[in-house]
Amino acid sequence: TFFFMPVMVGVSAWIEAGEEDTRDRFYTPLFWNAAAGLVFLLLFNGRLMLQGFPESPRLLAEDETEMAMMFACRTLDEVAQVTGITKQEVLRELANPDPAHIK
Repeated sequence: TFFFMPVMVGVSAWIEAGEEDTRDRFYTPLFWNAAAGLVFLLLFNGRLMLQGFPESPRLLAEDETEMAMMFACRTLDEVAQVTGITKQEVLRELANPDPAHIK
């Protein structure tokens, strides 16, 4: 969204600036908009292939505190220490949608 808002404004201005009422008035700006979208998609996918997904999500301090309160702790590091598993495993267990899995 951040990158394409200026592009969309430029495309809209380009379309409105067209004087003749032909299909090229719309075709050319929209073609270049689609080409720019394809380039950004390829760049994003290339970056994702090289870096991959993060091991665990970044949490705000308030969110971490709220999640740790279920275990009467202040941080997820304390929860990991109490439960004897790593912080990433704690987050993985909390994110599991299967109610039968929760013990």
